[in-house]
Amino acid sequence: MNALDSFVPIQVKQTAEQSGNEFLYPYPVVLEVVKIATQKNISILGVEIFHALSNGLLTEAMTSYEVPFNGDWDDFVRKNNALAADFIDQHRRGEEHGYILSATSQEEFRKLK
Repeated sequence: MNALDSFVPIQVKQTAEQSGNEFLYPYPVVLEVVKIATQKNISILGVEIFHALSNGLLTEAMTSYEVPFNGDWDDFVRKNNALAADFIDQHRRGEEHGYILSATSQEEFRKLK
């Protein structure tokens, strides 16, 4: 479980489909998860949109933004999460779709380096 998953309330997780250890959140619930991430100082590094088919998941869209880390974690979170929310708003999907958020806490991010 990553840091974001530990903060998302169970009733929010129950709206999601699960694929392995990742949650596919529906729209607009995914925006609530981005808000939780921002409140908990967790950065959304990317968003993927999937269409759930009977034989698996089809990737429909993904982000391509990259925010360079300038040493200011709060700024990094704010910029990444604003871009994630904008992408989600511009790529709204309905039933049979879900969003996977690639997220990291500051501690997890340090371990990546």
